[in-house]
Amino acid sequence: MDLVVIGSSKVKLDWGTRLRIAVGAAEGLAYLHHDCNPRIVHRDVKSSNILLDENFEAHLSDFGTVKCISAARTHTSTYVLGI
Repeated sequence: MDLVVIGSSKVKLDWGTRLRIAVGAAEGLAYLHHDCNPRIVHRDVKSSNILLDENFEAHLSDFGTVKCISAARTHTSTYVLGI
């Protein structure tokens, strides 16, 4: 299992916690893509841009490459960004 550093201690994540983090991040992205007006495409989703609170709830961060798209336009993109 991977370790998460909290303060000066390290915590092992079980699979249930990992799943909860992944689902939380996915729900956040779904909200940005479908429920916001204008819609927001994050464009830089990676593990270092998913912050965890003390209960391991996922929060998206780093909106530096965000793109806002009107609801009338499709949110499909054929561009490859990032490395």
